[in-house]
Amino acid sequence: MTDIASYGTQLGTLSKVVLALAEEKERKHIDPHIAELKKRVEKIDALKKDYAADLEEDIKYRLKELKKSNRDTFERLIIDHHEEIKRKEPQGVV
Repeated sequence: MTDIASYGTQLGTLSKVVLALAEEKERKHIDPHIAELKKRVEKIDALKKDYAADLEEDIKYRLKELKKSNRDTFERLIIDHHEEIKRKEPQGVV
């Protein structure tokens, strides 16, 4: 996420918006910072989605490899996670 803007840059933008709102400055002073913040948030959200998709593909690949190389460990892992998911489901859901 720091490829989009460093934490300092992100904090700086947020600080400018908050201070401008707190000082009740004219909207024209706030709008450029809000637009900048929105762009960063959109880029960060897109990166998170891409990361999740990449992670899913990586996990699928690794599970397939684990299944080939160590079936017992693969099955234990799947069973453990299946049981964890079932514990989190509301009652009455199968």
